[in-house]
Amino acid sequence: MEHVRRDANVYIDSIGLPPCSQLQRYEQEANRQKYYACRYALAAKSHRTTRRKRLVELGIDPEIIKSVYPKPSPH
Repeated sequence: MEHVRRDANVYIDSIGLPPCSQLQRYEQEANRQKYYACRYALAAKSHRTTRRKRLVELGIDPEIIKSVYPKPSPH
């Protein structure tokens, strides 16, 4: 949701500016969002790797852990 809010803010802030300035602001925001998306992806990968190593150290096989419990049957 944050990126949608930032996009809206850039759009609103750019109203009334010359088209070349608007385009420049849009490109800056797009580049910023690409940068942080890459950073978040790298951080998530690192956290997964660290968590998997810790589970193995504890003697837990991460491949057989169920992350979501099955829903109880309605009957």
